[in-house]
Amino acid sequence: MIGAARALFLLSVLIQGVVSTESNCKIILPESLTGYIGLCMLIPCNYSHAGILNTSQFEAGWYKQNQTSSPVTIYDVVQYFIHQDYRFRTQLIGNLTELDCSLAINSIGDGDDGTYYFRIKLLDLNQTCKSAPLSITVSDLELKPNISSTSTIVENVKSTLTCRFHHYCGGIAPNLTWTNITALNISSSFNGTESDGTNSVFSISLTFLPAAEDDGKQMGCRAQYNRSNTESSQTFLLDVQYGPKIDLMKEITVNESDQVTIECIVNSNPVSNIMWLKNNRSIVSAVNKSLTLEINNISHRDTGYYCCRARNAYNTVQKILNFTVNYGPRIEPMDQPSGMLEGHPLQLDCLVNSHPLSNITWSRDGAVLNWTVSEKLTLSNAAVRESDSGLYTCSAWNPFGNANLSVDIQIEYAPRNLSIVVPDNGTIISTIWTDEGSALSLLCSVESIPPSNLTWRVNGSPRNFSTGSNGLWLHFENVTYLEDGGHKCVAMNTHGKAQGSVNVRLRYSPKEISVRINGTQQGVREGDNVTLTCFCKSNPPVTNYSWFHVHDKATEFVGSSKTLNLGIVSRDNDESSYNCKAENELGSSSSPLWQLSVEYMPEFTQESRCFRDKQKVTCTCVAYSNPPGNLTWHLPHASYNSNITHGIWESWQFQDGDQVIGSLTLTGLQDEEEVMASCSVRNLHGEAMFKVYLWVQGDGLRRDQIVLGAVAGALGMLILSLLLCQIFICCRRNEKRHPIDRTELEMLTGQPMLVRSFSLVAEEEVGEAEADPQSEEADAQMEDADTQTEQTQVLVEETGPQIEVGGEAGSPKTVENGEAGQEVEELHYACIVFSKPSASDEIVGRRDSTQYAQIKPQ
Repeated sequence: MIGAARALFLLSVLIQGVVSTESNCKIILPESLTGYIGLCMLIPCNYSHAGILNTSQFEAGWYKQNQTSSPVTIYDVVQYFIHQDYRFRTQLIGNLTELDCSLAINSIGDGDDGTYYFRIKLLDLNQTCKSAPLSITVSDLELKPNISSTSTIVENVKSTLTCRFHHYCGGIAPNLTWTNITALNISSSFNGTESDGTNSVFSISLTFLPAAEDDGKQMGCRAQYNRSNTESSQTFLLDVQYGPKIDLMKEITVNESDQVTIECIVNSNPVSNIMWLKNNRSIVSAVNKSLTLEINNISHRDTGYYCCRARNAYNTVQKILNFTVNYGPRIEPMDQPSGMLEGHPLQLDCLVNSHPLSNITWSRDGAVLNWTVSEKLTLSNAAVRESDSGLYTCSAWNPFGNANLSVDIQIEYAPRNLSIVVPDNGTIISTIWTDEGSALSLLCSVESIPPSNLTWRVNGSPRNFSTGSNGLWLHFENVTYLEDGGHKCVAMNTHGKAQGSVNVRLRYSPKEISVRINGTQQGVREGDNVTLTCFCKSNPPVTNYSWFHVHDKATEFVGSSKTLNLGIVSRDNDESSYNCKAENELGSSSSPLWQLSVEYMPEFTQESRCFRDKQKVTCTCVAYSNPPGNLTWHLPHASYNSNITHGIWESWQFQDGDQVIGSLTLTGLQDEEEVMASCSVRNLHGEAMFKVYLWVQGDGLRRDQIVLGAVAGALGMLILSLLLCQIFICCRRNEKRHPIDRTELEMLTGQPMLVRSFSLVAEEEVGEAEADPQSEEADAQMEDADTQTEQTQVLVEETGPQIEVGGEAGSPKTVENGEAGQEVEELHYACIVFSKPSASDEIVGRRDSTQYAQIKPQ
């Protein structure tokens, strides 16, 4: 009789089940089970099939294997073939249509040991599935209750205890009672019947409010079975969890050097972590029911408050213990007063540690100044004097000992009564007269506490010093003119300073002779009116001055006064040197040679020019200046002031005295119509600039243009002018103009443009062409004109007084070409403009539109 569908008692099932599979069918059973005599057993079983099936069409049964005969049917869905030993004891509690094949067996007996299996036949698929074998073991069971709690029993937290009894299948509920529960704070009690899924269980429960005192109490539960007149009971100890509780501790008073043991006892469940602390610092700790603190050789430092702290999962508590040590007085160290200045207030505090309190006194030279019974005694003086210096003592005593501490008070003051004496006569002096080369000694003395740092200064410069001394000597074996003047002694300590001085007057011949320029601090510039002055030191004063001019290793007397006027100077005077001589009654001395250096702003020389060969153009700048100037090359997109190579540009420079030389090289043929470069030289007096315009190769005049020009010249100036104007306009259509204003060029050179006399071969040939257009000489001249138009023009602008184009006009140069010494006439080029100049009078410098003709010097 099963009762509720799952009021079954299954006592042991192995965790790992057995799975049997045939084709697409799978049956899951435990490997083994244990049943107890007289109780119920539940055999869990599930099956599954991978395909689609009609689970209402099947044949199923449970079977027990028999070693000597066919298997015994213990359950069948049609109930026709169940063995008589199992009839009315087995029941299929699972629903086969829900794939649950679980079986219950009532009233387990000794004969139920054996091997079982489950088999199901799926009619619609015509397949039979059989499970793996299940081993069942039968054992005796002593009925004992199982006691459980709904949660951990914690102090002051409501808890429920339940006592459960396993029972026979289909039996009547036993009589359940609690034992030894009178001391509990019970709030409710009830009985019940329940199932844990595999067992039939009767239970009794109670709810109570636990207290710490309930921990460890014995209680129990009992079941009386009326059917069998048997009784089952169980006792147990309550396990109540609660936070720590520390037993009361009393204050402790001991004497220094004693030994003491202090125990902190803690009640808690679970056991607490106990810790002894002093001044919030841990001394010792342990997880235990008590913790002992031992203090050996107790000192006054052990005085204070000790804390016993206990902690577990439910609470943290602590108790403070006042620990008192009796000990003799200890006087805390006092700062030694430093820099106690006369007239200032004095305060000395004597701090004493002792238990009990000590008698404290301040005394000086054995005389008691004041006293008290306390922890502190103060000695004060509103305004100390030098006579208050001395040894002050603080004394303290109580029944456990005594102590003394002394302080040496030294009243200090700033330096005073400073004096300077001459040891020969011991008198204080203010002025001393002596001759150069004699011996001299001075003594500086002062009064001060603490001792002063003394320093002798001669004419403001430190000469001798001492540290922590109230006397300092100043000795001279042979005084020189450098010691002439004020001699000061300075005394200084932490409170102030004092000083005194003596004036030493020396007689000496002229010293430190020097030549200086009047009226300028920036050097001599060209055009200045220069006056020199002779300076020196002497006592008595100079009676005679002499000036000398040194030039080309020759010396010439030029003046006899303190000053010498040189007049207006120029750079031609640079090699001149001067010195002066000064005399008094004790001797004479001369100054070093003074070199005249005339300064001027940079100026370029005629060596500044440009040259071109087939592969490069080289420009050179040469300038003079004093002081030497800094040279910079300025290019369209960069500037260089040092030796550098950058792409097609290369620059270098060096200085030689007042001369600075720079070179700029452009390598390779360029496609640009025009390149402009310039160099500048700057010093502190100004800047000079030298500009260079570089034109790349032009197209020149074609032969037919020159022939056409010659024919037009024969027809008349009017027709020639009109034709040349038309050619000029055609040349300008494909080009841009870059005009150079003549006014600008004149401003760069500093003078008007100069016109030189040349014979123009082109004009002569045009004239000849008018007479004989077919002549061979005219053709040759036209070929020369075409050849010259292929040359590259270099136009140079200079900020100096001269403009050079292609070299000096009219001066042929000798060039090595073939045999040595062969002279080749240098070619000069000029820009020919075949149109009337405009009102602005500009010069056109353009690659294609500018034409060239050969010019021969007359």
